Amino acid sequence: MSIFDPRGPFLFCNNGVEKSEEEAQQEEEKIQEQLCELMYMQQQYHGVIMEQRYALRDSKLCCQYGTRYARLDCIEDNGILKRRFPLLTVLDCTIENIHSFGSCLCPEANYAGRLPMTVASSSREGIAVQADCNIFPHICVPLIGSADQWKQIDGDLLVETNAQGYVPMLTDNAVLVCQYGGIISICDVPQVDESDKSQLITMKQMNDFGFKISEEDLEKLNRLLEENGVIDRGSIALFMATCGHESGMGTLVLEEEPDGGFDGYDIYTRGAGYIQVTANDQLAFYEYMGIGKDEIPSDRATDIADNYAWEASVWEWAICKKGDGVIMNEYVTKYGSSEGIFLITQYFINSYLSKEHYPAFNDDLREIRENENVENKNSNLWSYDLEKKWVDYKGKEFTGVLYINGRTYRLPLNYGDRKEKYENALKYFL
Repeated sequence: MSIFDPRGPFLFCNNGVEKSEEEAQQEEEKIQEQLCELMYMQQQYHGVIMEQRYALRDSKLCCQYGTRYARLDCIEDNGILKRRFPLLTVLDCTIENIHSFGSCLCPEANYAGRLPMTVASSSREGIAVQADCNIFPHICVPLIGSADQWKQIDGDLLVETNAQGYVPMLTDNAVLVCQYGGIISICDVPQVDESDKSQLITMKQMNDFGFKISEEDLEKLNRLLEENGVIDRGSIALFMATCGHESGMGTLVLEEEPDGGFDGYDIYTRGAGYIQVTANDQLAFYEYMGIGKDEIPSDRATDIADNYAWEASVWEWAICKKGDGVIMNEYVTKYGSSEGIFLITQYFINSYLSKEHYPAFNDDLREIRENENVENKNSNLWSYDLEKKWVDYKGKEFTGVLYINGRTYRLPLNYGDRKEKYENALKYFL
């Protein structure tokens, strides 16, 4: 006698024969594929299929067995934005993209013996709601197979990803099946006004900050910030604080030769741009711009200052990887815009101390970062003296000392001015 497994509004026949794990997995994949097609056909029949829209970050998600909406999220975008919202792909269905729908009301009979039950409460979700057909209440834990992806009929627009090559952009008629049996769909997409010409940075903000810029360059800067995902207000403030110091508030895009000559590079690789990009970072920038090695001028610094001052600066903040892969924009967006975080970004921008000679430096900065993001912050963990002298392992003297965990390090160069720009940037750009 046949028995039936309920999946949403449909019943799938099960002859009761015990299957191997591999056979059960193949059967489950087949059911999910059929289920997605049936759900789409049902939507068409009821006339709910409208002209498709591309799904953006912050789109509203719903699950047939959930008790609340969730928001479609992404940690790292795919490089395509609609105004300020990243567009997602059919592969964006991991734990980073789909969070809890509150409580799970899926019948326990749907997965008993196949999957473990979820708990009745958690610190994040609180106490779960219990479905009438279930013995226990369950919090929602979306369970999506590692090989699964959103199912949709159309996928004309493709985007190149690092891991999977070209994949379709996600549309709002897509559906996804949770391993517990729930059908996840996209209920709503953020409304984006294509005619909205609002700026991330206004001329008034620049004037109040004291930064010299033309209307043409301000338009370019706003475009570059939006295209490269620098849209977090804290990240914009710290970016402008850095530009303000490094460029003399917009008056200097080519580093002047200091007394004693350039340190570690020469007249052709000196700092250039509103954030002064130097040496190997200049080569990486040219590669990013698609400029071949044989096309790079010998005087890279002057070329960047004359032709790519804002492009190189935004690249340095939003694309360039520092240290162990740190990207300034992502770092500030994630950890905030406190002075501790600003201090760390200035080390990345202005000569990070080597692990070879200062083995505890990484851990000490990490402790500063972690301390900035706890409720009961230890205000005595670190301090600095802008006037104190500090001597490095070569015997070279610097002004400005950082104190942490009984150790001392030099501050980022000219930190007093950097701090002043930071405080003003928070005032005008946050």
